[in-house]
Amino acid sequence: MTHADLFSSAELGEYARLLCWGLARSRRTPLRKSELVQVRFDLPALPLAEELYDRLLERGLIPLARMLPTPRMERDFYDKANRRRLSLLPPGEQELMDALGGTITLLAPPSLAHLQGVDPESIALHRQSRRPLQESASLREQQGAYGWTLGLWPTPALAQGAGIPIHEYAAELSRACYLGAGDAVAVWRQLARKLDGLRESLNNLGNVRVRVEAEDGSDFSVFIGAQRRWAGLTGRNIPSFELYVSPDWRTAQGVFCADMPLYLGGNVVSGIRMAFRQGRVTSFSARHGQEFAVRQLMTDEGAAQMGELALVDRRFSPIQRRMAHGLFDENYGGAHGSMHIALGQSYANTYAGEILRDEQARQYGFNCSSLHWDLISTARRRVTAFLPLGERVIYEDGEFTL
Repeated sequence: MTHADLFSSAELGEYARLLCWGLARSRRTPLRKSELVQVRFDLPALPLAEELYDRLLERGLIPLARMLPTPRMERDFYDKANRRRLSLLPPGEQELMDALGGTITLLAPPSLAHLQGVDPESIALHRQSRRPLQESASLREQQGAYGWTLGLWPTPALAQGAGIPIHEYAAELSRACYLGAGDAVAVWRQLARKLDGLRESLNNLGNVRVRVEAEDGSDFSVFIGAQRRWAGLTGRNIPSFELYVSPDWRTAQGVFCADMPLYLGGNVVSGIRMAFRQGRVTSFSARHGQEFAVRQLMTDEGAAQMGELALVDRRFSPIQRRMAHGLFDENYGGAHGSMHIALGQSYANTYAGEILRDEQARQYGFNCSSLHWDLISTARRRVTAFLPLGERVIYEDGEFTL
């Protein structure tokens, strides 16, 4: 099936234009002429990568195209590489990161479970080798010198995971990104203004304790934390409807359940229930993929600690079905909205100061890890904030009540 069977030429052009807008929005400062922008893509997304390449050239930027490893390449790497190879950061990778003005990544997985049976320790070791690049990217983002965004391209594996034909999958993607709206960027700018208003109301709550109670058995609380600001529609993900914050991980207490299947490192995990005590995961169970998931929580010290709390208002998200990929599933609207927490790395853009350095991260309870794993729940829930003058419900049955 060719791209013409999935998207019209107009939709393809709008998608590329929207991703360029997302990249620009993700940066604190505008991209300068002749800055280097990396376009990373899975092979099936080549039509969109080519369109983006052309658009970036038209904008006076220098695109650098880099194809991501195929499922066979990934499997062969983990099956045959020793510890030295798994932990090696190839020469030039750090220099490239320090030179980039931005990255656009096009995710089009040909397989969702090709790494099942691979030693989870090998996957964690390789992820840790990329940690210097993550730290460099985060610092340069905060300095206004770097930005990034992600987009998704339909594949048979994604469509099969979602239980729908691939042409329906493409139609859902187009609808969620408003590619048929005539001017998708204008629609997203209007949505950003609405979410910015909600974000301001959440910021006005300050460092409060919030309690999450849901019909799936979730019942946990966490403090938002000092020196925090909520973020949303930053341009980093297209589409994106969540409002999120990196809470003080040290204060997480209680039980969280996730009903959406989760995809990490070529593995699928589903039916999750976990308990937090004094900020750390003390028990974890899953109906499928438990051994792999538990090993990921041992990646490093911060892997079993909370890095993100996010809520999606059903009034804004048109995503009504599971799409078998975290980029979409974490933005699920549905009947009751959705929420997700992430285990692992906190987001520096939720720090209210200028630059989040190690000292501030430790002081304010921002988590540090090479892992960032979103766990998604679509159950009906209530979120209560405990303010100095009493309790206030801030989210209920899929909608913010601010």
